[in-house]
Amino acid sequence: MTSLPSDYGLTPDAEAIGVSELSRRIEAALSSGLPSKIRVEGEIANASERNGHRYFSLREPDASIGCVMWASDARRSNVVPVDGDRVIATGQVVHWAPGGRTQLRVRSIEPVGEGALLATFRARCEQLRDAGWFDPEHKAPLPACPRCIAVLTSASGAAITDVVRTASDRFPACKLVLIDVPVQGATAAPRIARAIAGVDKAAASMGIDAIVLTRGGGSLEDLWAFNEMSVAQAIHACHIPLVAAIGHESDVTIAELVADARASTPTRAAVMLVPDRVEAAQRLDMTNRALLRAMHTTLMHCQDAAAQAAGEMVRVVAADIDGRRQLLGQCQQRLERARPDLVLARRQQALASLGRRLAVGARRQLDGARGRLGPLQLTRLVRQYVERAQASASLLDRALAAVDPAAVLERGFSLTTSETGDILRHPDQVDSGALLQTRLAGGTIRSRVERD
Repeated sequence: MTSLPSDYGLTPDAEAIGVSELSRRIEAALSSGLPSKIRVEGEIANASERNGHRYFSLREPDASIGCVMWASDARRSNVVPVDGDRVIATGQVVHWAPGGRTQLRVRSIEPVGEGALLATFRARCEQLRDAGWFDPEHKAPLPACPRCIAVLTSASGAAITDVVRTASDRFPACKLVLIDVPVQGATAAPRIARAIAGVDKAAASMGIDAIVLTRGGGSLEDLWAFNEMSVAQAIHACHIPLVAAIGHESDVTIAELVADARASTPTRAAVMLVPDRVEAAQRLDMTNRALLRAMHTTLMHCQDAAAQAAGEMVRVVAADIDGRRQLLGQCQQRLERARPDLVLARRQQALASLGRRLAVGARRQLDGARGRLGPLQLTRLVRQYVERAQASASLLDRALAAVDPAAVLERGFSLTTSETGDILRHPDQVDSGALLQTRLAGGTIRSRVERD
């Protein structure tokens, strides 16, 4: 057995301990000698992933420590370990007794330097793209002629000057409202997010139709506030159209990708939102001329349709009048035929004709009877025939008296006609001042109509 050096402070016969005890003492030493949360900076090596868990090492030229990031922590992290990236890992140093390994249990990872920022930018872009925040269906259309635009930027920056000058040159009637926010530094992202939410909430009462989020150029670190998730979430939740113009044309931020529209410069953002008054006047003039042409065409069509309708109406009315005139003529003919004096004349003619036929027949029968019968029998037959003739004549006389208008007049009735001889049955048939003839049993009275 090899003896221990004297500087270990142990004698050759010191009591040995087991591996488990040694592991326990290592864990106790780690717990008492290191804080429960520690931040370690290094370069990632041997990165891998199994079942959602991430395994890698943090190393420097003369040291390395193994790291594990459980799946529950990995799902919350926006940074994926990539070999060669320099990061700061936050977690707890633990000793895994079964494997005999001391490692860092990582809770979160932060990139270090611009390379790390680019990695974070790529990871966030991938996350938001998968969530659909960059999709065109989430983009609101820009207003054609906004009345008021809120400009979120630094009051001391050059961006606001470019926006104000461009808007004033293009359409002075468009109102601009400056919302002064920091555009760089640790406080910029939360201030920008709160400003977007505030403008969105007050847009209706303030008459704001759109938002311009802008700042001038700078490094990736200078523009980083516009890559923070809080700003992206505020833009995504905003209901009014938002145009983002961050940095120079070559710069791209997450805020611009989530926004409803991206402009390469602050000036370009103003051009996108504020209409040009000359072009607007030209479009208005063209629209006015087109409207006048459409109105003229519509008026002509309406006039043609009205003329056709009027012609059709005239034809329909004329046909209706002709039909009613024919009906009126038929009614007049029936009334004419039904006049009492004409009816009486016809019946008198019929009665006279019947009398003549009776007389002729009686004479014939009498002549025949004279030859066949003696004087006494002839006298009796003549008497019987005369009695029957008198009875028939009496019946006819009573029937004639029943329809005789004179008999009706004798009972106290009268017959009133117009000047033209038309029989009047209703007051509405005459007008005020018309001359009337009223026939009574004893004569005729002429009168004139008077009304209130």
